[in-house]
Amino acid sequence: MNGPTDEGKKRYPPNGLYQAKYMTQPHACTCTAECTDPCDGEDCGCSACLALHDGVASID
Repeated sequence: MNGPTDEGKKRYPPNGLYQAKYMTQPHACTCTAECTDPCDGEDCGCSACLALHDGVASID
C-alpha cells in the first residue's frame, strides 16, 4: 500500500486512511489537490476513494 498524500490526510482525517467495517485492511488516499471533491477514484486511481464510492454505490 502506498502511503497517503497530504491531500489524502485532509480528505480522510486524521491519517489519510479509509477503512469500512467489512475491509480487512485500510486504503490510503492518494488524491492530489487537482482531484475532484468528492473523488470517486476512477480518474486518479485512489483506492480509498474508489472503495468508498463503490461501497456507497452498492447501497443505492
